Amino acid sequence: MHIDSYRVDAFHKLASILKSTPEYNHSIAQQSMSYLAVKNKAFVEAWLSNRMEGVHLCLDEAFSYANTKYDLQDNDKSDFLGTFRLILDDNDRMPKANFRSFENRLLNIHAKVFSRRTKKEPGRYKSRPNMAGEYVFVSPQAVRETLRIGYEIGVSLTSPFSRAIYLSFLITEVHPFMDGNGRVSRLIMNDQLSSCGEARIVIPQNLWGWYKLGLKELSCGNGGPERLATTFQLSQIWANAIRWDELRACEDALDEARLSLTSDERLDSWFAKYIPLHTDT
Repeated sequence: MHIDSYRVDAFHKLASILKSTPEYNHSIAQQSMSYLAVKNKAFVEAWLSNRMEGVHLCLDEAFSYANTKYDLQDNDKSDFLGTFRLILDDNDRMPKANFRSFENRLLNIHAKVFSRRTKKEPGRYKSRPNMAGEYVFVSPQAVRETLRIGYEIGVSLTSPFSRAIYLSFLITEVHPFMDGNGRVSRLIMNDQLSSCGEARIVIPQNLWGWYKLGLKELSCGNGGPERLATTFQLSQIWANAIRWDELRACEDALDEARLSLTSDERLDSWFAKYIPLHTDT
């Protein structure tokens, strides 16, 4: 039996911080939404999540794929379509009572998103080591047991938002698949929120840097979950403020977030718009 004890220690530390910090009990209930609004939100969530991972699919092209029965072949555009269809159509969002059901859900998510991508070994744990730069993730031999112990550590968290933070880090840090770990971690995060009636997190382009730095700080032990939690809170608030049943409003929100990266003044203005909402929740 192989276990990555370094990662297990990191999971214990994170769970302890999340349990002892009331600020991480942040909560935004999912609003009642029309089918059109649900579909548009699923589309934007899938598009942004894949763009973050380097899938260069313009918004109009992605929208045309999302609104047809067309099945893309083995390329990264099929990753977007798999993500979108999973978010929109999947109903298996019950809280997971034990590791076996959680593991089945995790493998099923990966299998559905990457069903067209045989080289990504859809629905199977990685068969070779993987890394980001010089940072090496959990070895293939230790993936399942490290995930199991990590999952059991997180069971003690009662706040859906805290569990979402924790599960996102768990999947990112173990990196259980050959590819697609970032997208799967965000789907698991939102799976947790949706199953508890909480609003899903959609990370806008101007918060990608914060998101990645927050994960890096946790991975390297250079900080706590503050940056990651703030990123998720602001992302959830931003997404909750969008009129999802109006496509033009969705596009305007995306443009506003993207353009805020072009100057400090615009970025400050964007934060000034949403941080007051953050402090009120």
